[in-house]
Amino acid sequence: MEKYSYREFANITHTTLRTLRYYESINLIIPVIENGRKYIEEDYFIQLQTIQLLKKAGYTLEEIKYIIKDKNIEEQIVMQKDLLNIQLTNTKIMLSLIDEIQNENNMNISKIYTKFLQIQNRQNLQLQFETPDGLKNKGFISS
Repeated sequence: MEKYSYREFANITHTTLRTLRYYESINLIIPVIENGRKYIEEDYFIQLQTIQLLKKAGYTLEEIKYIIKDKNIEEQIVMQKDLLNIQLTNTKIMLSLIDEIQNENNMNISKIYTKFLQIQNRQNLQLQFETPDGLKNKGFISS
């Protein structure tokens, strides 16, 4: 398995050394130590990508730590696919709302928000994944 220095890993992943060190301090990344130097193994490319997607989905680092605990690369890739589908659905929700706003002349803020919730609820009925309970139902985190 290939290993990278913190600097190499940060450059490849377009993140900062500070972020990587912080993730190490909370055990999201566990480096290997050789000859007194710390290295990050290549498996952490997928894990860092999973962390970034979960952060964008609104999860805290503590929740992320729990969610990805004991997950192999294949499980993390499936999780990433589901998260990207959620983001795609949320984008579709916003596009639907904008279309409806453009088609209606006298829509006030309250109507816009109500319409957004209706569209969002319609879409969320199909997903059932956005909460930690949804993750449990999908088997990503154990009870």
